[in-house]
Amino acid sequence: MSATGTVQVISASSGRTDRHRLHRGGDRDANSALWRNTLVRMRCHHPTKDYVTRRTAEGKTKPRSCGA
Repeated sequence: MSATGTVQVISASSGRTDRHRLHRGGDRDANSALWRNTLVRMRCHHPTKDYVTRRTAEGKTKPRSCGA
């Protein structure tokens, strides 16, 4: 499904670090809408705000805590 909408997650891992990022090619509007949705949730949605607070306390940056 994600490949059809071209909002596809690909591996960006190196060594023991396990990370993922959005596929840079494809539908830029879909990627932009997904990112905007994430930013709004980080600002307004209380469970998401709690999650980001917990992840930043673990030493993650805000982009890393939301999977970017």
